[in-house]
Amino acid sequence: MSRFGYFVLQRFVESIETTEKCGPNEFYDVCAGNDCERTCEDPDKECLSRACFGPAACVCDEGFYRNKEGKCVTDEECEDYNIEIIDSPEGITEPPKNCTLNEYYDYCGNECEPTCEEPVKQCGRICNPGACACDVGFYRNKAGKCVTEDECEDDNMEIITLPPGIFLSHSDFKQWLPPSP
Repeated sequence: MSRFGYFVLQRFVESIETTEKCGPNEFYDVCAGNDCERTCEDPDKECLSRACFGPAACVCDEGFYRNKEGKCVTDEECEDYNIEIIDSPEGITEPPKNCTLNEYYDYCGNECEPTCEEPVKQCGRICNPGACACDVGFYRNKAGKCVTEDECEDDNMEIITLPPGIFLSHSDFKQWLPPSP
């Protein structure tokens, strides 16, 4: 047997003998070691080569990431694990009882909730002090209320208050409309 063949066979035997040492969502890799492993802190880590660098080690299965505790977890579990809890300046630990219609109390605040002006927000993994947030499918309008998407359109309308007894005809409205393109 050639020297290379012996090396490959030895690595294969090592992988069979040590498979049981790996934890949940892990497998024993005789080549990769931990150099190319994706982590919660670096989920997009790429290996430029599949060369055998060793040493042999347990690595996370595809779709799992190593967290700070050394466990292989899902992306969702990484998000929970990486949240930084920030205490409320007032030290409030109980949710306020004043969340209104279409709201719920979110212990991480409402920095990421959709608004009529910004229906899709890109948010980090920081947990802010708790606050009332809009329910799923609702958007915070300029008045601070949680409304449906259709009601957001009303949020962009300008309200004109007329003195009592004054009425406008259809032709009167044309003066407030922007010119047609």
